Amino acid sequence: MADERAHLLPSSSHGRRQRSLSTSSHWSQSLRWGLSQPPARSPQFRFPSRPDDILPADLTINTLEQHLPGLPTAAAPRAAVQIIWLLYLITEAASPTERVRYSSSRQEWIETTRVKRTRENLENLLLAVWRDFLNETRDSSGEETDEIEELLWYRVGLSGDSNGDVVRVVDMLTHDSVPIQFVCDPALQISLYRTWRHGLLPRLSPHDPALPRMLRHFDRCTTPRNDSSPVSGLTGPLAIIPPTFWASRPSFGSWPFVFIAISLLYSLPFSPAPDGSFRSLMVLSFLGLVVGLHSAYPPTPLLLFRPNTALPFAVYIRTIFTQTVTPTLAFFAPVLLALSVFLSLSVADPFVFPWVALTSSFAEHMGPSDPVSHPTPYTTRITIFSFYLLILISIPFYITSLVLLPTRHLSTSLETAVDWDTFGTLSGVRARRAFVHALIVYSQPEHYPVPLNIARLLWVTIPRVVLEVLGRPLASEWWAETVAIWVWRGWVGWIGLWFALIWLAGR
Repeated sequence: MADERAHLLPSSSHGRRQRSLSTSSHWSQSLRWGLSQPPARSPQFRFPSRPDDILPADLTINTLEQHLPGLPTAAAPRAAVQIIWLLYLITEAASPTERVRYSSSRQEWIETTRVKRTRENLENLLLAVWRDFLNETRDSSGEETDEIEELLWYRVGLSGDSNGDVVRVVDMLTHDSVPIQFVCDPALQISLYRTWRHGLLPRLSPHDPALPRMLRHFDRCTTPRNDSSPVSGLTGPLAIIPPTFWASRPSFGSWPFVFIAISLLYSLPFSPAPDGSFRSLMVLSFLGLVVGLHSAYPPTPLLLFRPNTALPFAVYIRTIFTQTVTPTLAFFAPVLLALSVFLSLSVADPFVFPWVALTSSFAEHMGPSDPVSHPTPYTTRITIFSFYLLILISIPFYITSLVLLPTRHLSTSLETAVDWDTFGTLSGVRARRAFVHALIVYSQPEHYPVPLNIARLLWVTIPRVVLEVLGRPLASEWWAETVAIWVWRGWVGWIGLWFALIWLAGR
């Protein structure tokens, strides 16, 4: 089935959609690597490029198959290609890359109505394809294969280029424009949770030798749930290299790592002074890391609990914070910053400006670190006490927000109002997408969880880059297929086996 190809690309504007895919569509990033990858990660189906064409606005299942000739014959791959094709159109239509100027209000209204009608038709067609797939596979025994899991993880290339984007249905579920009815479907959620607990089903053959079969069972012990577990217990000992994790994927949540790096670099060759502003900045940064552990996105210890009970409340609290606390703090940020500077000057805080440090020696302006343990300085105690006081003030704030939140957030109109929707439909949908995001992260082949990802840089990425620079691409591929897997087994696999035994003992 790997050589099956279609004759159409699911796009009415190939060039525009490919540019949009590389800039705005984040769900296609999970299967992209800079170096050549083993065949197991290559697409199982690929759309070759084609000239631009205008798609009809009244697509049906029959006309859909006419636009996608050469589909796979099996139920799961065929439905996966159709669903990816439809989700691609839905997500790209929701994130246009060009602004259109209309000559009149009537023209804009007509175009808006047409886009809305087309989107509704695509969503209805998506749900129809999904229902037909469930009805077609209803009588399947499921002993050897899981059709729903196969559909969700079926790899499809979006272009004829060998280095083009490769996506799966599960990658697209994290996009905000995916229909809620599809994301919240019970069959889909059951399959995702089974994959979270047990991992992807291995393709084992009774004719394989005993050792390869044992190694595959050993690799399967590192399920996504077990892979997320080391985050809560191994981050502390390796916290001496926090900029490493920030540089791997910069985001808004990376500000603690940035502030820690600035404090350390600014105080070189010594550590930040105990009674200085940069020591307080480091304390606040570490407190920010603690708060970040309560996020719904990995790495977080919340994934140690059932996702449908732990993640909705985390998303709900984040929603309250972003809708109420963040705008208020942003409004008062200038005056708070000015008052902080005046307060620092009033208590004679030994704050050294950068231009002063550039013209003076480090030893003259910054005190050396003292290895002897002492009570924390006054500024550190005030910082920790202020954070503690902020938490106490936040408790009644969150309780009040439960009553004052808009009713649209607490509406539960879905028929499947289960644990996910305890704090409202909006929080439930966002929690499901956060869970899918975590599942994708920890389901990557030979995944190295934080902070063990430093091993990938040392033993996988750097050797492969060196081999590529030396003009040895075959040796680089051999390294990825043989040596890298043994490094992963020795670095991560035994930890996954240990946590698998813990989960098994807790049943």
